[in-house]
Amino acid sequence: MSASSEELRDRLAEVLGAGDVLDDPIVREQHSHDGGQAGATTALVVRPRSLDHISQAVRLTTGAGFAVVPRGGGMSYTGGYTPTSERSVLFDLSGLDKILEINEADMYVVVQAGCTWAALRSALAGRGLRTPFWGPMSGRYATVGGSLSQNTVMWGSTANGTSAESTLGVTVVLADGRVIRTGTWGAAAGRPFFRSHGPDLTGLFLGDTGAFGVKAEVALRLVPAPAAVRFVSFQYASRSDYLRAATAVARSGLAETLFGMDPVLQGREVRDASIADGARAMTGVIGSQGNLVRGIRQAAKVALAGRRVAREHHYALHGIVEARSDAEADASVEQIRKICAAGGTEVANSVPSVMYGNPFVDITGTVSRAGELMLPQHGIFPFSAAETAWTEMDEALDPFRESFEKHGIEIGALATSAGTGFIIEFVFYWMDGLTPWHSLMLDPGTHAKFANGNTPDSAATAVVLEASAALRTRLRELGAAHLQIGKRYEYQEGLDQEVAALLGQVKSILDPRGLVNPGSLGMPAGGP
Repeated sequence: MSASSEELRDRLAEVLGAGDVLDDPIVREQHSHDGGQAGATTALVVRPRSLDHISQAVRLTTGAGFAVVPRGGGMSYTGGYTPTSERSVLFDLSGLDKILEINEADMYVVVQAGCTWAALRSALAGRGLRTPFWGPMSGRYATVGGSLSQNTVMWGSTANGTSAESTLGVTVVLADGRVIRTGTWGAAAGRPFFRSHGPDLTGLFLGDTGAFGVKAEVALRLVPAPAAVRFVSFQYASRSDYLRAATAVARSGLAETLFGMDPVLQGREVRDASIADGARAMTGVIGSQGNLVRGIRQAAKVALAGRRVAREHHYALHGIVEARSDAEADASVEQIRKICAAGGTEVANSVPSVMYGNPFVDITGTVSRAGELMLPQHGIFPFSAAETAWTEMDEALDPFRESFEKHGIEIGALATSAGTGFIIEFVFYWMDGLTPWHSLMLDPGTHAKFANGNTPDSAATAVVLEASAALRTRLRELGAAHLQIGKRYEYQEGLDQEVAALLGQVKSILDPRGLVNPGSLGMPAGGP
């Protein structure tokens, strides 16, 4: 039964409280953008505070003929939570931020979906525990539930895969308000200690961009925190040598986290991070070592070497080794050095040292420290296809080189690995005005600086969007996999027809009216 937005607002206020049902035009517009695109302006923004709140609010929303659009920390840049219709209610889940259970005996932790990775890491650190994958670089803001919807990589991914692979079970609210749990959590007397309890229903709700339901609670595996950590960095004059080393180290299983940058991104990231400066960075380096003397020694090396590394403009490969003892860590680093020596030169390990010491960076959204907008786009490939894929991605952008130069558009590349996948991500940098999303995500000082200082250039943005569309098509042709599919990547177009049909049938069972995050995974928007 359809209703007006005013009628629905009043019904939701009875359940959530008037303060957690927002219809202010500015708030609605801010929440209807993400870092990469704008959606239709949502009718309402709601902030549920409990599982029961989500269940009741979803039931009321879909019952009134409005779409439910879940949002975590707001870090999407692929339309992950942008509405496709104004008859939508955006569910801001950041208020569900509690850690519900830390079970050291059975090695799992249960959190509400709005808990950030930084908060989880802090809570576990004093117990000598961690999750295998322990967050993206945006983990100060990115939520666990949002990361599972998008599927994410970074810290711990080389050895342990994506965020999905650390997940034991989820509590999900379906389109009609029903609550289900997966894995052993879904048994009548179950606890979330094991994922493989019959068919893997947990996986159905991971990487779905919220298309199948609203995640409310998450159970993750726990592992002991490492007793020893080491860092190693190499540089390469050629991409071929860099990729040979990176894929060989990834296959070896020696590194917990492995990432690299091309000369453009290396220069930008090192310069922006101000590696050689800042007491906060040095404090992080000291703290990450586990041993005060070792930490001070490492911080001193970073401070001395930082500026020299910042002047280098090669392909850079950075590895982080975690182990149960100093001897084991040192042995792994020596093996990595042997792998990386061919064609490469070892350099000061300043970059991984500082990043590991401060893993969840202050983020300015998709704005560089120079005020440029940023738009990442990636593909995931088997190790053997990495070099060909990078070349093909470059070639897809060749028709746009003249326009890039005209509008000052620069492209850097980041590479990392997650389990058996090698990830190549291009990042577009260009100058244009800020969006309503930036006014929500940036701190007031940063926003004022760039809102007043940026010169609008809609033509540059148009070039970036056209080039990124061409790149997405090439990625599909290459058979690339993706994280953060959202509403942007050509997901449906790249599926086998039978797989696409099955996925559509699952959607119709769980969400027969198409009211849960319409348009996600490239499915027909349906809905209102």
